[in-house]
Amino acid sequence: MDSTPKRRHKERNFASLISARLSSLLGIPFYEDIAECHSKHRVGAVFTFGKEPPTERNIIVFDGFVTTGATMCSMRELLMPLGKNLVFSRE
Repeated sequence: MDSTPKRRHKERNFASLISARLSSLLGIPFYEDIAECHSKHRVGAVFTFGKEPPTERNIIVFDGFVTTGATMCSMRELLMPLGKNLVFSRE
């Protein structure tokens, strides 16, 4: 499970707290901040890996606040070329 990248939060955000709890309950790994966004703009944002991507084939991406869906689309573009099966969830 991975939470979407923090942009405005300096500490753990709501998506990270929920993801960590679900990870614990489901017994699956939780990865935080594997992706970085270098833009303050939501539309057209491009993400890069800030850490090594998860080795698991199946990944749940959780976004705590969805407006345009651009963050989830950007995460899909980042992870799909790695052959990952993705499930997207929102609050």
